[in-house]
Amino acid sequence: MRTKRKLSALASELAGVAVVAVASCSPVDSDECCWLEIHQYPYAPADSLPAYNSSLLDSAGLAGIEVRVLGEVFVAEDFKPSPTGSATVTPRLSVAESGEMSVWVRLAQGSREAAVATLSWTVPGNTKGVLGIDRAIRPHWLRLDSHYENRCILDGYPCWYQRSSIAEDLANYPGESLWLILSAFPAKVPDGAVP
Repeated sequence: MRTKRKLSALASELAGVAVVAVASCSPVDSDECCWLEIHQYPYAPADSLPAYNSSLLDSAGLAGIEVRVLGEVFVAEDFKPSPTGSATVTPRLSVAESGEMSVWVRLAQGSREAAVATLSWTVPGNTKGVLGIDRAIRPHWLRLDSHYENRCILDGYPCWYQRSSIAEDLANYPGESLWLILSAFPAKVPDGAVP
């Protein structure tokens, strides 16, 4: 609940207006200003320890991912390389109105459930949103904000995260978790500046 309140505060701060309506969605092209996109970052530092596995092709990575958001369901096959090659992404979902949104993510490994994570937030329609998904002790590209619970910083913008521990007997190493990281960018931020 504390995370939800903080996300709501950011949404109002970015929009400068009260959040009152309900979000809706449909696939949109990259020229529209207001959208949500799900990213998975396949790269890792060469010296990262323990071994980092967020591959969408590996059952010990994210091959068993299922994402439910805004009435849509995405699985590993729905993620495609981004134009910059820095991530694999889902089709963008239009955020037409302000309102409550939530995402539910399940990670399966074979016939087993490895982890489930959820994140709810309130965002203004005038927003570019990126929901990052990762499997790690802590995503190497993420800087946590020590002053706030479940808050982080990504490319200079505030973000929020939720993590769920991978089932111990399915984890690649102790402490491995499924991470959801939400970044909300004002619509005026150039499209190429959104990671």
